[in-house]
Amino acid sequence: MTIPPSTHDGLLAQIGALSVGDVLTRLAASQRPLEDLLAAADDAERLVISDLAHALGLIPSLVAVADAHGAPVPRARARRALAQALAYSNRFDEALEALGTAADIADVHRLKTADVRRHAVDAGLVPVDVQGWGEPAWGTAAALDW
Repeated sequence: MTIPPSTHDGLLAQIGALSVGDVLTRLAASQRPLEDLLAAADDAERLVISDLAHALGLIPSLVAVADAHGAPVPRARARRALAQALAYSNRFDEALEALGTAADIADVHRLKTADVRRHAVDAGLVPVDVQGWGEPAWGTAAALDW
């Protein structure tokens, strides 16, 4: 069971209006903090379509909150929303920064490589063959769809 979308929209608005610490405190008080954070990432992706400028303003704060929360899937989902927003705003070079091997992603985000490999598809990342790389790269569909 999930929280109604209006509650998620409220969390996304809070993420844009409050400090990271204040949002984490509110998430900690929630009965389902992980689900709330994932739902905020879903709302951010919808916002990319309906109000790109607003999404570009809010999503970096969502990334900061997801990083501070620490769970791998919300961190990847927040970055997916950011890559989509950047791709939709024709900032392709920035969007492609989401592309990397599992080891690259793990290194940048202080995760275990095995965790990245295990959760990459769940987080919405797409495997990509890159000539000369020993393993597949991973990127967001939005970053790769141009």
